[in-house]
Amino acid sequence: MIDFDDLINRTLPRFSSTNYPAGATVGDVISALLPYIFGIAGFLILLYTVMGGYQIMNSRGDPKAMAQGRDKLTYAVVGFVIMAVSYWILQLVGQILNIQQITNIFG
Repeated sequence: MIDFDDLINRTLPRFSSTNYPAGATVGDVISALLPYIFGIAGFLILLYTVMGGYQIMNSRGDPKAMAQGRDKLTYAVVGFVIMAVSYWILQLVGQILNIQQITNIFG
């Protein structure tokens, strides 16, 4: 049997027995990690956008370099759309199933 409290305390010091009762579930851990996951995803989208723009600016008319930069910007926009849709799906599921952990994560 896996002791989730011990696993959580060893890997993520922010979580402790005082934050969650002894019966902490995987859902509790995921709910606590979601803001960090979305934050990291947002940072990566920003980074990819800046890299794509920089590559376009430094392409100096080279069509291959311009296409690579444009592709990076396209991937960043697609990533942003996926992240936004996943956020709204999480909120919708939380409202429909009345799961307070999901609806209170970002608010």
